[in-house]
Amino acid sequence: RLDTDRRRDLTVHHTAQHLLSGIILSRAGVPTASMRLGEQVGTIDLETPAFPPDALQGIEEEAADAIEADHPVLIHLCPPESPADFPLRKSPPPGEEVIRVVEIQTRDFSPCCGTHLLSTGGIGILRILMAEKHKAMTRIYFIAGRRVLRESRMLRRESERVSRSLKVPVMEIGGALAALLEKTALLERRLSAREEEAALVKARELARQEDGAGVITLFMPDAEIREVMRIGRAAEKLTGRVILLGCGQERKFAGFRGEKNGEKSVDLRRLLKAPMEQRGGKGGGSASLFQGQFPSEQGLIDFMRAIAEGEGAKGEGIEKEPVQDHL
Repeated sequence: RLDTDRRRDLTVHHTAQHLLSGIILSRAGVPTASMRLGEQVGTIDLETPAFPPDALQGIEEEAADAIEADHPVLIHLCPPESPADFPLRKSPPPGEEVIRVVEIQTRDFSPCCGTHLLSTGGIGILRILMAEKHKAMTRIYFIAGRRVLRESRMLRRESERVSRSLKVPVMEIGGALAALLEKTALLERRLSAREEEAALVKARELARQEDGAGVITLFMPDAEIREVMRIGRAAEKLTGRVILLGCGQERKFAGFRGEKNGEKSVDLRRLLKAPMEQRGGKGGGSASLFQGQFPSEQGLIDFMRAIAEGEGAKGEGIEKEPVQDHL
């Protein structure tokens, strides 16, 4: 059974592709290497790696002129006619007994056996969406006919959603969004500064545990790994001990080697890797920074508790320390 709506849609886009390729060839001298009629958009690949974007609007306007002029689309069969009588946009395939030439009057002549409209007016409207470099060519994306209408409805619906959210008219959403993004960026910078300050406060609290030789441990059930990294980076500058921090949100941890007094004898890989893997964790790192993740929060807690009790410390010069209340 023939899907008439789909056939009509592809016929519109095939005719639009002929028109578009013909206009680009006549205006810019660039031939079309290939084309594709997709279910969402059509594309043509131009034989040039660089096509000026500012030329697209003029091409689109000329296509609109041709559609409004409603040029006839003519079919020539060769023979009895001769392909040599037409300024073909591309060479016909060799060895064929009959060549079918499609003519868009004043715009395009191309050998083609596809479906086409009777005239350009049936295209309705042609819209060039974008151009991008594709391999050694330029790919042009376009839509035509009812697809343009459907896209216009979608864009209007989405722009009205944005308009209601920003509480401005549709025509002002661009400026309002730019102002919102600028305000958001300022708030993010301020928030980042406050987070750094909070991390430094927490790092100083950890560093006050300077008495003793065990690992400084802290499990934060509501934290994310970025907060862990902030606190750890700040704390490693304030102590000479190993700091092990975990976050419940992502079941991740990070180990840091304190830099105070230039202590570099501890290798975090030797300290943390085996106990981590024994409890189902995965991770890695360097001698001074080691990170990992566990499939469960309890696995992470058990791992941190084991490190606090001295597991993995043999040969690293770290004494066993009682389990911390905050673990």
